Amino acid sequence: MSELQDAQPPVLANAFDEALQPVDIGASSKGRFDRVYPIVAALAGVPQDEVYVVGASTRVTNIPIRLTQGKARDRSFRFGLAVLGPAVGRDVPKAVKYGIDFVRGGNFDAVGVAALVDGVWKIEHLVTADPGIERRLRAAFPHLEVVEEARTERIDPRQLPLEDTLGPVEPGVVEAGSPIEELTYHLLQEKLGELELPRSVVISILAALRAGKHLILVGAPGTGKSTIAERICEAAVAAGLSRDFLPTTGTSDWTTADTIGAYRLKADRTLAFVPGLFLEAITRPSWLVIDELNRADIDKAIGPLFTVLAGQSVVLPFEQEDEDGELRPIAIVGESRRITSLEGHVMHEVPSNWRIVATMNDLDQDLLFALSQAFSRRFARIEIPVPDPAAYRRLLARDVSLEDADLRERLERLIEIPGLPLGPAILLDCARHLRDRMALAEELIEEPGSEPLDNGQLIAEAISLYVKPQLANIRAVNRQPIDLYLASVSAPVLPALAPPVAPGNDDDDGDDDEPDEMLG
Repeated sequence: MSELQDAQPPVLANAFDEALQPVDIGASSKGRFDRVYPIVAALAGVPQDEVYVVGASTRVTNIPIRLTQGKARDRSFRFGLAVLGPAVGRDVPKAVKYGIDFVRGGNFDAVGVAALVDGVWKIEHLVTADPGIERRLRAAFPHLEVVEEARTERIDPRQLPLEDTLGPVEPGVVEAGSPIEELTYHLLQEKLGELELPRSVVISILAALRAGKHLILVGAPGTGKSTIAERICEAAVAAGLSRDFLPTTGTSDWTTADTIGAYRLKADRTLAFVPGLFLEAITRPSWLVIDELNRADIDKAIGPLFTVLAGQSVVLPFEQEDEDGELRPIAIVGESRRITSLEGHVMHEVPSNWRIVATMNDLDQDLLFALSQAFSRRFARIEIPVPDPAAYRRLLARDVSLEDADLRERLERLIEIPGLPLGPAILLDCARHLRDRMALAEELIEEPGSEPLDNGQLIAEAISLYVKPQLANIRAVNRQPIDLYLASVSAPVLPALAPPVAPGNDDDDGDDDEPDEMLG
């Protein structure tokens, strides 16, 4: 540690990059940043126990959630670092905005944002109320962009405005008891926008919500279930039913401590109850989005919430301080279920218009946790279909335009693979890959060893990268027609599509009464 503190800033910058290069930013391992901590402490010039490092690999909105978890729940730190994986590197401005909230709220003296820049890990953005940290980091990273913020008294980061911490939508004005009917078809359709969801599905979603049900969106990979779930919640925000939405992903590690809450150690070494995800969403109130629901053993994880989801009240085996600082038993109570026997409890009331919107990949059902009937009956299961061919073509033309007509036709043949419905996200991945692959071929055409690829090879590469992984759980006997079809799409010369056979005209002589071999 002393060697690092004495190292020159450029040496520390190199060590920072080397320590992060092998790290899987999205891994759940608690020790993945162990090598990074002492280097970050030396870069910032603060003790290692005053540093807190978090990562986000798929959603930048995970940053504020993780900055309130673990040891950051109940104490402040000198320096916090948000490490953004390549997939969310473009969301640096949003991460900086979160940093402003946490410095302004007194949770950190400074928050840095690290991302890959030309293949090198760098801290290029800093929100700070500490000039000393700024000077040291600027010496190591000369292009550091700094936002100065005044540090105030520490506040509970979970009480920060949700529009600044949990997502891109504007906060709604939540009125107690707002009827679910405030969520109209036209409002929901407006938020779903360009997603090409059939009108019948939109109406089913709205009817289920109005009927008091939570939702599980089910469909093939890439059908946009997660995006649809978030758009539904954005509509709820606009309708005044939810302040914002709280996104999370189900994991096999979930327990009631994660969903309902548990006693946790405070800075003064005393225990206090800290709400879990579900209880936090109820209290805000914010609709809850659970991605990949069946990756969690949900029956084990939600425990007493079974009762709550049925509209009943439940008393938790925990105590919490009331407004007067007195410890009281905790009760979760439906909006219309506040009963006299629960007087003297700390009440967490579930609004009648509060909802969970979950997603589930139906191709993985046999490999993940099953949902019990008791849990499932509290939800409406909404099937998210793949778009029809015309809608698919509109999506492809709007998002990724391929000029080569033959290549475009090969891509469109993937819309209707027999026995393998693919969501638009997978086809769009193929389209973007083909576009960028062709651009790279043009860039490298003069390079030694460069060989042009024909369209069959190009589409075969895209199929191998994005389509074939979807075949992993399909039995070999069912794969044969799929493999033959994909081989035809990637053939050197694209075969013509067989014309559709008209009903009653399946032989060559025009007589549909007798098979050919019986004709004299």
